Amino acid sequence: MAATQQASELEMGNEAYETLFQPKQPIAPSKFCELPIGKLCPFFTADIGFHPYPPEKLKAFAQQLSEQGIYERIIVRPIPASDEYEILAGHNRTTAWQSIGNSTIPCEIVDADDAQAISIATATNLLRRQDLTIIERGKAYKAMLDMERKDGSIGTLKIPSLDINMKVWEGETNASMAKGLGHYTTTSAWNGNVCVCGHNRGAKYVIGSIKNLEIGDTITYTTIYGTRTYEVVLVKTIDSTDWSYLQATADNRITITTCLANQPSKRVCVQAVEVVD
Repeated sequence: MAATQQASELEMGNEAYETLFQPKQPIAPSKFCELPIGKLCPFFTADIGFHPYPPEKLKAFAQQLSEQGIYERIIVRPIPASDEYEILAGHNRTTAWQSIGNSTIPCEIVDADDAQAISIATATNLLRRQDLTIIERGKAYKAMLDMERKDGSIGTLKIPSLDINMKVWEGETNASMAKGLGHYTTTSAWNGNVCVCGHNRGAKYVIGSIKNLEIGDTITYTTIYGTRTYEVVLVKTIDSTDWSYLQATADNRITITTCLANQPSKRVCVQAVEVVD
């Protein structure tokens, strides 16, 4: 098995999942085994733009496998309430391997929800298939972005220096902040000044540590429009009635506010400006 390649496929899928959907969570250990090819189903969770190899390319691939053996496990996940599995990565490997007389194939079984499955299938398809058309690549990216919209969040904010990785939800409400960060509805969601808020402490998702940010620290924000990197230019204690930092700006920036512990009349305000190459 090409262990390095196998790991890169899963890592790429998991990285896409963490960036687009939610903070990093523990991943259940994979299982390795041989599965009957008759128990495997093509990926059906979403249209990721996948097309099988044309006959001549598949024949050449099968010849390669007959000479070298199956050097990578395919990646699958169980289909609930059945004894079958959905292929996340390795459709062409499976078809080619079966065409040279094999009835079973080495598999890595992963415990993945729909979002993770789409991330793995899309990322590995893009990684392996350099010959994909623009339309096929577009479908792959759209599949991941559509999954993001399904959960209701509008973005994901990361502050590497503080190990903060949270989804952003519409509305500066307790309901939004109970799930991550709340977006000030009167501010931009992408261009200009994007403003968000979060709990300081006493909740599942807290950002009280933003008071420890330093000028020059980086923040990334990912939405359906893409990912932007920002550099901190302001860390300041302000009055709770001071809304001036939420005003529209000509540049692209992100503003984050949270309460200040034991000082109900104060807020911590952080502003970061987009890094432009």
